[in-house]
Amino acid sequence: MNKQIRIGSIIGYINMVISAVIAIVYIPLLTKGIGSSEYGVYQLIGSLVAYFTTTYTSLNASVLKNYAETLHKNEYEQENVLAISRKIFRVISLLIIVISIPVILFFFHSYSNALTEHELNECLIIYVILICNILIYLNNNIYSAAIQAHQKFIFRKCLDLISQCVQPIAVIAFIKKFPYALTIVFIQMSMNVFVSILNYFYAKYKLKVRIKYHYYDKFLVKQIIFLSISVLGVALADQIFWKVDQLVLGKLYGTRTVSSYSIATQINAMYINIGTVLGGMILPTIVSIIHSGDFHLLEHRFKQLGRFQSYILSFVLFGIILYSDELMKILYKDYENDMYIVLILLAIPYSIDLIQNVGNAILQAKNLYGLRAKIMLTAAILNIALTIFLSKQYGMIGAATATAITIIITSGFLMNLIYIKYIHINIVAFAKSVLKIWIKLCPSLIIGIIAKKITIINSPILTLIIHGLIFSIVHIGLLLTIGMQNDDKSIFIKKLRGKIII
Repeated sequence: MNKQIRIGSIIGYINMVISAVIAIVYIPLLTKGIGSSEYGVYQLIGSLVAYFTTTYTSLNASVLKNYAETLHKNEYEQENVLAISRKIFRVISLLIIVISIPVILFFFHSYSNALTEHELNECLIIYVILICNILIYLNNNIYSAAIQAHQKFIFRKCLDLISQCVQPIAVIAFIKKFPYALTIVFIQMSMNVFVSILNYFYAKYKLKVRIKYHYYDKFLVKQIIFLSISVLGVALADQIFWKVDQLVLGKLYGTRTVSSYSIATQINAMYINIGTVLGGMILPTIVSIIHSGDFHLLEHRFKQLGRFQSYILSFVLFGIILYSDELMKILYKDYENDMYIVLILLAIPYSIDLIQNVGNAILQAKNLYGLRAKIMLTAAILNIALTIFLSKQYGMIGAATATAITIIITSGFLMNLIYIKYIHINIVAFAKSVLKIWIKLCPSLIIGIIAKKITIINSPILTLIIHGLIFSIVHIGLLLTIGMQNDDKSIFIKKLRGKIII
């Protein structure tokens, strides 16, 4: 990795810490400020619109991959890739507008008995604003992808950090006077416009990115469309995993259950974001490695990043297992008690996918991402059936169990078969090395459980902080002594001294 990836990843992890701190303070203030009903409306319509957000996720990955490949060529090719991409983005924008109309009509028909008239009308307004927000984001995606392809991650991560801090502060300030879900989406769109403008100026004037159509490249169009469809399929499957649960629960139990379930999924989303910091920046590097033909280095990167993911994720996951229950009881007294079980059911299985996150970048770079799309979409269909069945029987826990089962099938089994057959990664050796890391670090979890049984001070919050510090010291101590491989430890020490860049 170059300096941009190293510093960008550090900023990314700082962003994750700030995000967690903000969530601890922000979500309770938000739910208290607008009420559980308004928050449920916001989450419900957000679950619906989330399926449209997959378009810019898929197109961004495709443009990033193809533009990164042209960086080895000339400006003529670079300009043409972006110009063709922009034409495709405009067509997609038109399709989103057309498709969004029957979607909202179907929503009104399906939820007319579950929601009040006021809630339905508010859903419509929020829906329109969020669709506009997607269109703004989508048409700025070219500049965002260009910045990533040039590996200017420091700028991108700093921009994310600013947005992460400013948005919740603005929301809390405005909901005091306007306590509605509409307030949240207005502020979201304003921040999106601000970020889009900064991306545009940075790409155009700092990086000198130019968009100019020179000729029709049939092969390029096919590549963009094929990879976009593949990433779109995976993104849609992800949205089914994380959003269909809320749609089903909203239909069966109403907005209060949706609010409770969404809190657990948001905490899980923060965990996922931590696990994708490195994976989100590694695609240009993987493209370069494949371009060089050094497949030994490719397997080395897969295993190395898997180990580094384990070092980080073990700390976070053990912390979730130990302390999220107490934390949610302190912060969300008015919500359902099953939120902790839901969080654990989601976080533990998804750890498998996060540890192997670099595999997704390799599949994209090698034009094999369609394989993941097929697997994930098939699993998503299974998830829908399981969610409907288990939610009727067991409520939130049933919905989370359905998602957990499908994650284990896809990430724990089917995706590993893909890595073995098509990328030729020795998954058995990789799994053994990763498992050793987790086993060596397990004593910190055991000590954390024992420490929780000791009441240190008559204050739930201070006791939680002290318990957390004890666990952190033990875990980091184990990591630096027996958890890390010697090569990784050497790299880590040298990084701290600033002597090398991985």
